[in-house]
Amino acid sequence: MGSTAGRLHGLYVAPYVTAKFAVEAYMDCLRLEMRQYGVSVHILEPGCFKTELLNEDAQRSRIQRIWNNLPNETREEYGEEYRRNFEKAWEAGVNVVANPNIGWVVDCYDHALFSWWPRLRYCPGWDAIFMFIPLSVFPTALQDWILAGLYKLNPGPSLIPAALVEKKKRRSPVQWIQLLSQLAMIPLLYTIFFVKKSHTNTVETAHRHNVTITE
Repeated sequence: MGSTAGRLHGLYVAPYVTAKFAVEAYMDCLRLEMRQYGVSVHILEPGCFKTELLNEDAQRSRIQRIWNNLPNETREEYGEEYRRNFEKAWEAGVNVVANPNIGWVVDCYDHALFSWWPRLRYCPGWDAIFMFIPLSVFPTALQDWILAGLYKLNPGPSLIPAALVEKKKRRSPVQWIQLLSQLAMIPLLYTIFFVKKSHTNTVETAHRHNVTITE
């Protein structure tokens, strides 16, 4: 059992994502090694489903336990309000994204085990199909920008460590210029891509009609 988290990074999920990336790599290697034995290996990469892992009471308990084990310096860095906001933001995000239809994942298990032609990868979940899997092949800078934007759309409270609250209240002119320049790169890259593609299509069409084009 893998996850779409084995293909894409995210905020506040580093241990989970690290484990899922390891599972993906292990299964990919195992799939090749077991071929000579006639054993097939199949990976399930579900999106976000409402399992017991996402149970609100269990999640609060885990957060509190981890918080209590942190050094005082780290707790002061983030602040008690950050911990409370993290709980609220997590619960709000889960309620929006998590799919309660766990049967979809079970059906994939069944198909992988008993069908004549099982798939090598199963990606149950609308979020997996239409967001996480496509996003995993985007350029890294674009992935980071989109993921950061999605987290800002979370209906829960914003998550700003106490040590950064004052800094977040004001941006220097240089920071605004850097932000705008990064955003400006996106349409520029798309323009370059489509112009290049259009030019390539024009050249191919001209060659089919024996027309000479000056580069």
